[in-house]
Amino acid sequence: MLRNGLLRLLPQLLMVAIPEGEAPQARTFTEAVVTQLSVRALSTRQAAGCTPQHQGMHNLLCVPLLWSKVPSLAPIASRICRMAVSSLAGCPGALAMAKLLPGESDWVPGGKVAALAALFGNLVSVGERIFQQADKPLAPEASYAAALQLTHVLHWVLCLLPLEPFFPGKPSREDLEEDPRYASARTAADLASAHCRGGSGRIDSEEMLPGELQGQVTQVFERPGKQLLQQLVASLLPLSASGASARQQSDYTASWASCMQGATMLCLLLGQLLALPGQRQRLLLILAFGAELVPRMWYSLLKGMRLQELHGGQQQQQQQDRGSAATASTSASAGGILPHDHPCAQLLPLNLMCAVFSAQLAVGDLDEMYVQQRPIPIAELYSETRPSAGVLALLRSRLWSVLWEEPGTPSASSTRQQTDPFAAALKREFSFIGGQLYGDLYDRNCRRRFCPEHVFRAPNLGPDRLDPDRFVQEAAAPRATGRFKKEDTRAWQVLQHAPALVPFEDRARLFQTKVAETRSVHHEMELAQMDSMGIFQPRFVHIRRQNLLYDGYDSLHKLGDGLKGRVRVQFIDEHGEPEAGVDGGGLFKDFMESLIKQGFHTQYGLFTANAQNELYPSPASFELMEDAPRLLEFLGCMLGKAMYEGILLELPLARFFLKKFRGGMCDLNDLPSLDDELYENLRKLRQSPGVVSDLGLVFTATRQVYGKHEDVDLKPNGRNIHVTPENAVEYIHRIADFRLNKELRGPCNAFLSGFFMMIQPEWIAMFNEEELQTLISGRMEEGLDLEDLRAHTGYAGGYHEEHPVILDFWSVLSTFSPEQQREFLKFVTACSRAPLLGFKYLEPQFCIQMAGSVLDPSSPERLPTAATCMNLLKLPPYRAPKALREKLLYAISSAHSFDLS
Repeated sequence: MLRNGLLRLLPQLLMVAIPEGEAPQARTFTEAVVTQLSVRALSTRQAAGCTPQHQGMHNLLCVPLLWSKVPSLAPIASRICRMAVSSLAGCPGALAMAKLLPGESDWVPGGKVAALAALFGNLVSVGERIFQQADKPLAPEASYAAALQLTHVLHWVLCLLPLEPFFPGKPSREDLEEDPRYASARTAADLASAHCRGGSGRIDSEEMLPGELQGQVTQVFERPGKQLLQQLVASLLPLSASGASARQQSDYTASWASCMQGATMLCLLLGQLLALPGQRQRLLLILAFGAELVPRMWYSLLKGMRLQELHGGQQQQQQQDRGSAATASTSASAGGILPHDHPCAQLLPLNLMCAVFSAQLAVGDLDEMYVQQRPIPIAELYSETRPSAGVLALLRSRLWSVLWEEPGTPSASSTRQQTDPFAAALKREFSFIGGQLYGDLYDRNCRRRFCPEHVFRAPNLGPDRLDPDRFVQEAAAPRATGRFKKEDTRAWQVLQHAPALVPFEDRARLFQTKVAETRSVHHEMELAQMDSMGIFQPRFVHIRRQNLLYDGYDSLHKLGDGLKGRVRVQFIDEHGEPEAGVDGGGLFKDFMESLIKQGFHTQYGLFTANAQNELYPSPASFELMEDAPRLLEFLGCMLGKAMYEGILLELPLARFFLKKFRGGMCDLNDLPSLDDELYENLRKLRQSPGVVSDLGLVFTATRQVYGKHEDVDLKPNGRNIHVTPENAVEYIHRIADFRLNKELRGPCNAFLSGFFMMIQPEWIAMFNEEELQTLISGRMEEGLDLEDLRAHTGYAGGYHEEHPVILDFWSVLSTFSPEQQREFLKFVTACSRAPLLGFKYLEPQFCIQMAGSVLDPSSPERLPTAATCMNLLKLPPYRAPKALREKLLYAISSAHSFDLS
């Protein structure tokens, strides 16, 4: 049969002898013939090996919907698939494989493209059964070999198959919102596919493709495809978390090389699937929760590679030789894109693990990471006993290398990589994906510590190695554009992709440096205007204290970019008369503090507060107030102006709202800062999905519109889709997405558009939520650093550093409790938090002025007063420390702290 080529005629027999509408008797007879011949071929294959040209079994898999057309083949489907895959995987590449498949002929409507699609669909349809023999799983070695061959074939098919007819459209909004930079980039998988095709395009067909092929290809994301992908991961990355518990450190370094080839091919295949329009997030969750890719990739491959790097010595060299052999084999099978000594060989699996890890963190709550220890134990992220061996150390090392060391360190390998588009794509992807995971872990650590903060800092950025001042100077160097371009400095690349590598204090210094540069530019423009006209007219605005918000808007919103220059305020009293006083900067600070306090007050309806009294734009503001969009934009601009001028504000903002400043999409973990009660209810629902059917929920959310409740669909036709245990997780995340993102999109976007008129987005993107709050309000320490405050204090009115009253003042202040010290700071500066970089950066400088005279007997009876707009304490000359303490405590505990006399 094989010698006469009858096996290759089976597909034609099926297509010709079983047309649509054929009599059942004829179909049954043809099925029996095909089944018997297939069984005979399999038996012959077992008895003696055959060359691919003589086998021809792969042609049978090019029949669309094969298992539906010939149901009697089901018992031997796995054997047919393994035989066909074995023959195809022996080809030297994708194009060679394509030559073995049927082309333009009478029995394959759609030609080569239809044959590829049917081959892909039929393999996926069998799913995990490919790895079974007589209903029992294959042995681990056989399973690995079968998975490696199958991954090769599927990868080659996707290299050749034009995917547009099967996955039409552009990346979905979910993909773009997750990471628009990644979605728009040319991925390493794309380059690997092009290399695999020898640079030629995908195979095209002018014939109409059978409609039945659509479902066959797209089922890769349905149940059979999910099972197949899970089995591929389990076979090629055999070590799971449960199997790793009893292993020694040496076991990892001895076994990782055996997984390198399979891991590389798996990453190439999954990279192709992740690039399909609208499928990225869906596939990431399949890999995260169904396939458990993160622990398998870590334990099977990356942990061993990391330990080998740290081990050193002769054993490391021996292991490198074994790893080189494995990666050399990978190189041959992957089309030569990864030479065995390629410095980026580790990045391909690391990129995939980072993408899946981030997706898993986004949909899981904190308990999954800290209590359930998923996706991997905390000790695998960071361990005090082996601080350099965990995931965190690996990410830190690779990010610093890719973003800082390699661009500035010319070498033979880097010269080769400059002309290696695949290496460049791997690094670009890792900059985004690895940086995203590093930031996610840093944010988690800020919320609940699992390691010291300094662990996240770059290994070479410190007082003993790279000078932080040098780093800040490089980042602050003038650039040709305000946006990130490829010619940007190394420092900005680090700050864009992995800001946690740099200590917060250095990033804050850089922020203040960039803001100061912009202020200086506008100041020079003002001076130039003065020189040309002979006089400079400052921007004066007239503000009625009883109408701060609207007068401020009417006067300032029209200034545009001029708001970055100096603005002076003239207050108007209730009688319409100008108040006494000249604005040297203090009145404007007073105006800003009062404006922010009034505009953000919840009684206006523009903002609302969560249970912790943290503020965020009200979702009902647009419906309640016609002018809400412009007022929110104005308030955003004013917050930006306050940060631009270095004015600290007591303005607690909700965590989820601060996240939006960075351009991030909020997820379930951000919900507690909006509605903690809703978050707890959703957590309970997720932990007990069995009760969901009794609640009668549907995919809708309720919102208030003009005082009335309105149901909003969470997905198309959501009000007619009941929440079940199977879709409960989807419901939970859609509710969180609606409350955090969709419902608040208009008000938040209006506010942020105003804010970014003053502050460039990349200046803010390098801070997380806690750090951004510190930029706005300063640090919340236990107590004040009195030595720092004393070193940056001025004196006036007869006081000096050695004056007896001043010596008593500092002695008394040191006896205050931390809370009393914060109250004192608020009394004199209107903010209870110290400047984030110390009192050196407090503007204007803190000053103590004598109130009254030492010759006036009534002076010691007066209370201290303060001018917060000038950070000025007016301190009477008390004769005894006890009196000074009592008067000062009484003053700071009262509300009457402002005095412009």
